[in-house]
Amino acid sequence: MPFGQKSPTQIKKADLQGLIDTKASEGKDIDYKLMLPGKADSERREFLYDVSSFANTAGGYLVFGMEETEGVAPALVGLENINPDDEIRRLEEMARDGIRPPIPGIQTAPISLESGRLVIVMRIPKSWSLPHQVTYQKAFRFYARDTNGKYQLDVDELRTVFVRSEQAAEKMRQFRLNRLSNIIADEAPAMLPSSSRMIIHLLPFAAFGGLVTLNLRELPNDARSFVGLNRGV
Repeated sequence: MPFGQKSPTQIKKADLQGLIDTKASEGKDIDYKLMLPGKADSERREFLYDVSSFANTAGGYLVFGMEETEGVAPALVGLENINPDDEIRRLEEMARDGIRPPIPGIQTAPISLESGRLVIVMRIPKSWSLPHQVTYQKAFRFYARDTNGKYQLDVDELRTVFVRSEQAAEKMRQFRLNRLSNIIADEAPAMLPSSSRMIIHLLPFAAFGGLVTLNLRELPNDARSFVGLNRGV
């Protein structure tokens, strides 16, 4: 993902320039916008389609103030004569009021340029309350993203999203029940004392939302060691 999944408050001008230098194409996880959405209904809907498409897929960034030509950003233009606080509030209110269910965790921040202009970056996280529907002016549309950008989900794709969301929650519940049964039967990976036990389950959502592949060879050396529990606590 671009920016290394940084929060917008951590993104600097050098990060934006890096998109230009590397000819990073917009697509599944980033979208360039020269201007902020206006007050016209069509512009508001288009903005909401963009936001919901990120949440319904893998998350990503909207970058306002970035010129785009054939999917690539050739120049960092910036926005002028705007109040960043007012614009950020407007964008987040539109996202909150025009999409159901609301998307948690949206972050937006301004980035100052040497010209005095601003770039506004909005990060939309992958959602686990799928799917999100654009309801502004009764649009009632669902969007997702691929390498070509956003697209409207058809009936079959929408059914798959609903089923996958329900299956993830059920898989997590079943995993917890199975793990508790194994611990009670002393079939856990590590032997535990026979006295009272407190069990904490840490379940990453990504492990239950689809296929996850982890290449251990790509991990840093200090992340390949596993530290056992301290039984003296």
